Amino acid sequence: MKPCISLIICLLLSGKLSAQCAATYIGSSNRMVYNTSLMDSLMTPQRYKAIFYGETHNVHFEPEWKLHLIKHLHAGYGIKDVFMEVGIAAAYLFNQYLVTGDSALIHGLVYTDHHYRDFWQGLYEYNITLPAAQRLVIHGVDFERTEVLRVLAVTTAIPASLQEVFNRMAASDTLNAFDPKFEELLCYIQSEFRAKDKEVKELYGERYPLVSRIVRNDCPITQRAIPRNKVMYRHLAEALRDSSIQAFVGFFGQAHTTYNTASSLPNSLKKEQRFAGKVLTFMSVYKDAYSPKGIIPYTGLFRMETMASLYNKYMNPSCRATVIPAQQADNRKLSNSADLILFAKDYL
Repeated sequence: MKPCISLIICLLLSGKLSAQCAATYIGSSNRMVYNTSLMDSLMTPQRYKAIFYGETHNVHFEPEWKLHLIKHLHAGYGIKDVFMEVGIAAAYLFNQYLVTGDSALIHGLVYTDHHYRDFWQGLYEYNITLPAAQRLVIHGVDFERTEVLRVLAVTTAIPASLQEVFNRMAASDTLNAFDPKFEELLCYIQSEFRAKDKEVKELYGERYPLVSRIVRNDCPITQRAIPRNKVMYRHLAEALRDSSIQAFVGFFGQAHTTYNTASSLPNSLKKEQRFAGKVLTFMSVYKDAYSPKGIIPYTGLFRMETMASLYNKYMNPSCRATVIPAQQADNRKLSNSADLILFAKDYL
């Protein structure tokens, strides 16, 4: 092997050579130029049936990056199924929005503020150009939030036996998802709908299966990730089976996607025969996430100084984002956490 080639390979493996940009800046705006060819070579999407992006739920970089990644995987590989860390009710409303463009449908939902407004607008504009059979489908697998009340609302006459349930729903529109009163209300709705199943079927008609799954809400309402992983995976597996999904992309917090957590969604999915060797995951490391305050430690498993050192080592400062194979990361825990590591600046 020629000495110059050997030197280049060594530099690449050591991370000392400036990495190519996975995304570059467009002036001072939140927009970016997404490097499709580089991401093709890093991901090789044709080899995988499941691509998980482990996010931090920031509202600057991730909405823009996710828009590009979804469009890339759809346009290049026909991946139309998008899983998100939301409940079934939210996913239903997102899908309604992607068809109608009516922003009132998703107002106040999780992942709709700040630059997520641009995300949903861009996704809608892309989606309406597609033939109906090729349009994007959002899937929710997490616990239900207060948008349940919006989806359960009806414009038809309410049976007398269900009137009290709807009265209580109407009086609870100011609750938030983590309010104990909201969880109590959901339990009450479950109990009443179960006891009056015949009337519920007649009231909702063809929407009954959707309503039934929403009201079931068997995922714990908690901000802690580990207690939710098992139920989220069951919902994911049900959606894959019921909708005959062959390939998908999923966006979840990193505690749901890391290989370092035994119950994570990728670890559970890899046990399925048809997904063995067909799962790809990202981990993300951000500078100035949410505000100019530095790097957010990854789910509490890394010290701030460790993240800062790794970010400074692998991030090309002229890039909005840099992506490297995880095995190149000079940190065993980090390299074992995912297949690809993204380094990016969030808040501009």
